[in-house]
Amino acid sequence: MKLLLLIILPITIIRCDAQSLFTYGNHQVSKKQFLDAFNKNGNFNSSVADYRQYLELFARYKLKVQAAYDMKLDTTAAQKKELADYKIQLVDSYTAADSITNILVKQEFVRSLKDIELGLIYIPVSTGAIPDSVVAAEKNIRQAYRELEKSNSFEAVARKYSRDPSVGFNGGRVGYVTAFVLPYAIENVLYSLSRGSFSKPFRAKSGWLIVKNFNERPAAGRVQVSQILIGYPEGGTTTERLAARTLIDSVYTLLRNGQDFKSLASTFSHDLFSYQDGGLLPAFGSGTYDALFEGQAFGLNKPGELTKPFETGNGFHILRLEKKLVTPATLDSAARQEIMQLISTGDRMDWIQQRTTENLKAKTGFKQVAVDKVRLNRHTVYMTEHPDAAKGILNSSQQLFTIGAKSFLVADYNRFIKALAVNEDLNGNLYDHFVLQCLKEQYARKLGVTNADYQQQVAEFKEANLLFAVMQQRVWNAATEDSAGLRAYYNKHSSNYKWEPSADALIFTVADETIAENFKTQLQKSAVGWRQLVDNTPGMQADSGRFELGQIPVADRTAFSETLITSNQHVENSPMVNFGYVIKLYPAGEPKSFQDAMGQVISDYQLFLEEKWIAELKNKYPVKVNEEVFRSLETR
Repeated sequence: MKLLLLIILPITIIRCDAQSLFTYGNHQVSKKQFLDAFNKNGNFNSSVADYRQYLELFARYKLKVQAAYDMKLDTTAAQKKELADYKIQLVDSYTAADSITNILVKQEFVRSLKDIELGLIYIPVSTGAIPDSVVAAEKNIRQAYRELEKSNSFEAVARKYSRDPSVGFNGGRVGYVTAFVLPYAIENVLYSLSRGSFSKPFRAKSGWLIVKNFNERPAAGRVQVSQILIGYPEGGTTTERLAARTLIDSVYTLLRNGQDFKSLASTFSHDLFSYQDGGLLPAFGSGTYDALFEGQAFGLNKPGELTKPFETGNGFHILRLEKKLVTPATLDSAARQEIMQLISTGDRMDWIQQRTTENLKAKTGFKQVAVDKVRLNRHTVYMTEHPDAAKGILNSSQQLFTIGAKSFLVADYNRFIKALAVNEDLNGNLYDHFVLQCLKEQYARKLGVTNADYQQQVAEFKEANLLFAVMQQRVWNAATEDSAGLRAYYNKHSSNYKWEPSADALIFTVADETIAENFKTQLQKSAVGWRQLVDNTPGMQADSGRFELGQIPVADRTAFSETLITSNQHVENSPMVNFGYVIKLYPAGEPKSFQDAMGQVISDYQLFLEEKWIAELKNKYPVKVNEEVFRSLETR
């Protein structure tokens, strides 16, 4: 009897969850569907009132999505493409892609805790090099390795064989590097070496290498500096170099006398990549720039501290410390996010792609057809640069590979290439990306048939996209584009739109606090010419108009008065500051004009249109709740 009850009970529960909780027209929503949606929303508790409130929201959601289907929005090209793209993106969650990425994140975090002093012997091999030079390069690197094995000095061997441009003055002793500084293939070899050891010769994309781990140290972290660079022509004359030296010394004197670094960088710096940002450089770790530059940067201790002018191969520099970033001791969420960002913009994505491709090939039954790789590479180049000339290289009906029962042809590859955005950076081999795309598409189709979780995620994305599209058409755009309707709504409800305590005011956004204080001094002397002051002040923006007092940037408990200049309010995660200047104060309760109330009117009119539309949908698809099933929610 007990066994019979155990068999019957799950069936009873399943049937109960499958019961219809409510209908809208001929469409049904089961108790399970409702609870799945309810449980994903963290803003409700399991009370009768919350269930009832969410039931109304969920019914409205279903009605809007049904309206989108009625309008055939799901058949538009944009909706189809977004859904197809999402299905492919979602595949990563159902393969080992996430775990592969996680392995790489952990690996790079461990490496980021240690800097290694890099030794390098490098013999380049250019693409398309003649066979003799390729053979000679390999012969030389192996000869260099044999000499190292005989305990010859690494520096001496490097000077003899390496073609790295810096070997003449560093003897192959490049300096300390950290994670993400080197290409991933080279980093892998270097971080596998023990202190004092060197690698066997290995081939990278650009040539042959031997690397050595001269020494190790705890990571120096990263540093962010701003710079002023005064350059001179390569191989410049003594006069040109002296002129650059004189100018950098003059700039340094101005800085010591309190002049603004950003303004001077914008005016004088020859660094085309940073002068418009006041000389600010991205944060960097060991091995990013030459050793002299990094020595000066890492030698600064306090934000705002300056180096004296110093010279590198690029010219004369002055650096200002912005911040030092200590390497985190644990892989917390912030560290993970930063590492993920670095992975996403470099060649480590190639490694993730290769591992993901291998995983999908095993899952989908991928079979490679014998293809002439030389002709395939030539076809790829011509298709991307001269499509008309590619026709005679490979036949469009030629088979490239199969995935399960489906064959993929040269014609499919051509369509893939033509669909790419102009200058789209795929960070790797175009054909490999095509293979991975096809693997993901086929695996997505398989998941769409066999995996209930995948099916549900796709359905939720599709409905959410349709909801956005239908709301945009029926409510958001409809309100903003209906000028006559907006005016009529305002006229009918104008008493709802009144000013809170307000002021005619100027609101300023300034690049930093120093500029703000200098500007305030001038503003106090004469507010009438504020527009000209703004135009003559770099890094400043201004907005004028009537603002409610809550919109003016102030500290708490500010006593407003006319001609008040408010204290600086810092913009979050930025050196920028806001402050205001009060011209004239107004009491609460004054009516707002249609133009002044426009934002509120649009918002209210959108709500009005939405409620009107929902009433129409409920009339077309009456919502009926099964109260008996609803009451069973209370006993969960």
